[in-house]
Amino acid sequence: FEEALGAEDVATLYDCLERLLAGLPENYREIVVMRLESQPIEAIARRVKRSRRTVLRVLAHVHELGARQVDED
Repeated sequence: FEEALGAEDVATLYDCLERLLAGLPENYREIVVMRLESQPIEAIARRVKRSRRTVLRVLAHVHELGARQVDED
């Protein structure tokens, strides 16, 4: 970011993230949380016993959901 986020911005970000995660199936939520923790795609795929392609597809789907959520807010 070009400028630092303020406390209100961070609170809004966390609120949006919590709402997004709450609406996901548990297996999607696990993938997203691991990615937010900077886990490599391959490690996530091994852990959830899914292909790399499936993990990328889930992340792309969640990205779309998040973008729609931001547009609605």
